[in-house]
Amino acid sequence: MIQHIQIPPFACIIQVKPLTVFAATVASFVLSARGGSAPVTDWSMLRLKEEVVIERLISFLYMELPKHFQATGEKHDFWEFVYVDKGDVFFVTDLGSHDLSQGDIIFYSPNEFHTGHAAGGTAPNLVIMSFVCHSPAIDYFKGKVLHLEQAEQDILYQLLSEGKEAFDPPVGHPRMMVPQSKDGALFGSEQMIKNMLEMLLIRLIRKQTAGAGKIRPESALLATRNEDLFERIVLYLKENVRNNLSFEQICGEFAVGSTIMKNLFKSRANSGVMEYYSMLKLEYAKRQIREGIYSMTEIADQLGYSSVHYFSKHFKKATGFAPTEYARTIAGKTTRKRAPQSVLLLGGDPL
Repeated sequence: MIQHIQIPPFACIIQVKPLTVFAATVASFVLSARGGSAPVTDWSMLRLKEEVVIERLISFLYMELPKHFQATGEKHDFWEFVYVDKGDVFFVTDLGSHDLSQGDIIFYSPNEFHTGHAAGGTAPNLVIMSFVCHSPAIDYFKGKVLHLEQAEQDILYQLLSEGKEAFDPPVGHPRMMVPQSKDGALFGSEQMIKNMLEMLLIRLIRKQTAGAGKIRPESALLATRNEDLFERIVLYLKENVRNNLSFEQICGEFAVGSTIMKNLFKSRANSGVMEYYSMLKLEYAKRQIREGIYSMTEIADQLGYSSVHYFSKHFKKATGFAPTEYARTIAGKTTRKRAPQSVLLLGGDPL
């Protein structure tokens, strides 16, 4: 005799294959439990909003400029920003004029004329990115001059790091003008650049529209103390860039153990403290070369090198150029003329 078994109305038979059957069963169960009558075919996944979408990267440059730098001026049909990493720059646009210093960023909207020149007798370092974006939210940046906080600067420095891996020649190379994909680049490096650029822009819009000054959560206090310590050590290294500090001297100055010091610089700068100190010395040398006040021998002596030969050898190992070659490269940038239109459309000569 066949025995009939009655299944309760909310019972659910889970079937692993196919997945769509399982999803439809769950959807039907939820709708039934809520008294809904919508057909199963109305069940859909959430499509995430994309408020800022970068469609194309036109240029991505890190420029080390001489103190007499002067841009001819230009305009183009895509967005661009210039971030001042070092030095001072005076900018003129259709919307006004601005003095920018380290940490400041200026945006140019499509077809906005802009030009600029080094200011204050400094040899500036600039990050320049131009891109195509048609998202309505991007209009927020029209005529904007902002100052980047540390978290936003960190995103920009991560962008630079990815740019060095993604393109050939890399971002920062004197001959790099138009981004070209690099054979053997790290997996996803170009997508990382797109994502981080979008994230930077979103953060800036969110900060300005939602307001700043919110109280930090208590869990962030340790991070804040580490940030303060890192900044104090970096300031100390910069003040002593013309000396020859040892690792032990740096640790002793701040009463910090070697392990804490190594971990701090690894997390904040992705390098060792002595490697960071050498980088500061190299940046000092490059700035002195661009300003053209001292000879190579005098610069080597200022930085504590035993000879100009040793200085030249170290400089070339770090940059790929001998100091004299670097000086000739920089001299060619004193006045930058506008590039032909065919080049501009691919990212030539921005500022």
